[in-house]
Amino acid sequence: MVMEEHEKKAFDFAADYSKQLITLATAVITFMVTFLQDVFSRPDFWQKVILLTSWVFYLLSIGCGVWKQMALTGNLAPVSGTPSFNINTCNIRIPAICQIITFLVAVILTCIFGSERIFDGYSASPVKKSGIVVIQEKGSEKQVVVKPDTIWIK
Repeated sequence: MVMEEHEKKAFDFAADYSKQLITLATAVITFMVTFLQDVFSRPDFWQKVILLTSWVFYLLSIGCGVWKQMALTGNLAPVSGTPSFNINTCNIRIPAICQIITFLVAVILTCIFGSERIFDGYSASPVKKSGIVVIQEKGSEKQVVVKPDTIWIK
């Protein structure tokens, strides 16, 4: 059984697409971990949850990509039986679809995290939310400025 040229191209394109998603997912995780302290300082609880969930989906995407690569190899050189030169078999389509979906979910979560970080601390009101608020006691009869007894940081 000889593989035709269009079948070879189909396998090449399927393998390349999978490799590209694996590379992108790995690069995003590496970038985010590298610059976590510099760019993403002090995320709140929900931002941490979104960030960690996106990493989990990137890792799942990488795992599905490796699964797809193994399925492509298994179709070309099966342990027993004749090779299948069709990339539309279930053992290739399922990991391919899983890889794409998990990658897209990870990208969406990363965008949500990024937008949360960009707009963190901004509000519609013109009142500045950062700074130190000092509440002082009033003096007895005169309004005398005394040392601050309460400092709130917003």
